[in-house]
Amino acid sequence: SAASGTPLLLNQDFVSANVIADANGAISRSLTLNMDLPTDRVIVQRDVYLTRNLTVTQGQLQFHRNNATAYADLTITDASLDVTVVNDLAVGTNGSIRTGTANQRHQLDVFGNATFNGTAYFTQRTAADISNEATDGIVDLNFLNQATDQTVACNAEVRFYRIEIDKSAPTVFLNITSTSASNFNLFGFANDGFDTDFEVGGV
Repeated sequence: SAASGTPLLLNQDFVSANVIADANGAISRSLTLNMDLPTDRVIVQRDVYLTRNLTVTQGQLQFHRNNATAYADLTITDASLDVTVVNDLAVGTNGSIRTGTANQRHQLDVFGNATFNGTAYFTQRTAADISNEATDGIVDLNFLNQATDQTVACNAEVRFYRIEIDKSAPTVFLNITSTSASNFNLFGFANDGFDTDFEVGGV
């Protein structure tokens, strides 16, 4: 709770093994975080599958706990997380995203657009290191809609570790915009090749 300084932990599965959502999100489930204070924290400790939106209006959403952090009456197993958002990801001006420091590599799959009006740190790094993988908690942000263009708006500082873009054809795009050069940061390992249809545009 906010009063005790203990974060709220999402420590149950949000995935139903017997439910398959169709492309239109027939099974509606959005997650909106709207905490009392911008500093109130929610830690995700289990896989999450959202057939609609993930919205952080106020408060901090953290992927996984920090290394070796224990909480009373909870047994926590460290594991890499898979979080899927079928529609849009949005972080408000009083919201934020952080990544726990445990040595886990998490996946955040987005099939809609991503708008960051609050800060989002998917790595502990504050500078690029293209030759070495991080070992202190990272989130790969994956844009996987193969039929429709997607957009990423960095209206606040975003520290990406890795961005995966999986599109079906060169005519389907991921458009990334940033209101400031300091808002878009890519800090992860980048010593790999890329597909021949990859293009970078803009000024």
